[in-house]
Amino acid sequence: MQRKIGTLRLGLTFAGCFLGAGDVSGQELWQYFGAFGAHGLLGLVLAIALLGGTGVLLLRLSARTGIEAMDALIVRADIPWLRTLVGVLTAALLYPNSKTAGVQHVNYQPLFVAVSLLMAAAVAVLYFTTNEPKLAAAEKEYEAEHPEQQLVEEEPDGSEELPKEVKRSLVMLLNSIALWYIGYNGVTTWWTTYVARVMGQGLGGASTCLLVATGGAIVSYIPVGQLASRIGRKKTIQGGVLLLAACFLSGYFLTTHYQRITGVMFVVFALVGLAWAAINVNSLPMVVEMCKGSDIGKFTGYYYTFSMAAQVVTPILAGTLLKHISYSVLFPYASFFVACSFVTMCFVRHGDCKVEAKGGLAAYEDMDAD
Repeated sequence: MQRKIGTLRLGLTFAGCFLGAGDVSGQELWQYFGAFGAHGLLGLVLAIALLGGTGVLLLRLSARTGIEAMDALIVRADIPWLRTLVGVLTAALLYPNSKTAGVQHVNYQPLFVAVSLLMAAAVAVLYFTTNEPKLAAAEKEYEAEHPEQQLVEEEPDGSEELPKEVKRSLVMLLNSIALWYIGYNGVTTWWTTYVARVMGQGLGGASTCLLVATGGAIVSYIPVGQLASRIGRKKTIQGGVLLLAACFLSGYFLTTHYQRITGVMFVVFALVGLAWAAINVNSLPMVVEMCKGSDIGKFTGYYYTFSMAAQVVTPILAGTLLKHISYSVLFPYASFFVACSFVTMCFVRHGDCKVEAKGGLAAYEDMDAD
């Protein structure tokens, strides 16, 4: 029987698709267009209209292909080399110190043009290389062959509902996601201003630190994925959370005791990238692991709703604290919220990958190999 898509489900699916594809919360739009005054407001309105129009086109594409999981229209698989390529391109778009030293106003227009062309190329590749109906059919066939892997329960009226214990895990996981995004994006949003106010450094030095963090994440994506397959996603995330909180505390002492960016600080930011990779690579899979394949778009919407809501709140909250207390509270603020996410993760009991334990001769062979 064909199920009717409700308003909430459609809205969350759209949020997952839009926010997942663009990774924007509104903060980036305000920062860019706000610099142009009244003319920037017109540009902001046009940008929102274009984003809304793109969303409508994606929904129509979903209706034509029969794919309810909207993230399948964006990317279908976790491809390590593609993730690395995107990370390298992201790092290449950062502004180095040599380009910003002594400049009164940094022109971000080339950056926006480059990102727009990159997104257009990605959409073209997706359109011509991805067969969504075939993939959706294969996924439904797999679900029919492995009903034991489904966590949802079917109600007498034919609707599907998560068991209470799974729903509790989902809520705690989504709260964890919001908390570590509040901490992490609080730092990335205010980092350049923080460096200028607290250390007297320019935009180039701050961008170099973010570049190092990006590089640390790039080289860590594949290793942390392999680690999660051995010890589980939850433990990998918790390890990343502890490392991230420790790095932010270290950042507080380094930035308040030194007046320039040192090599130790680069090491700390590289570890920030490692920690963020351990968290990011495993958090979304844990969310979608709790649903059926046909509901991936809905649960992806949950993920991006909480993560992007956190990214909307944290610039305002952190900025208020920086203004009324001191800029030096930035790193303690981030450490506190990241540490809180470790507590909430302790109550997550579902969504982890199954770790295959070896025994007998296989275990001894592994010991000999070590």
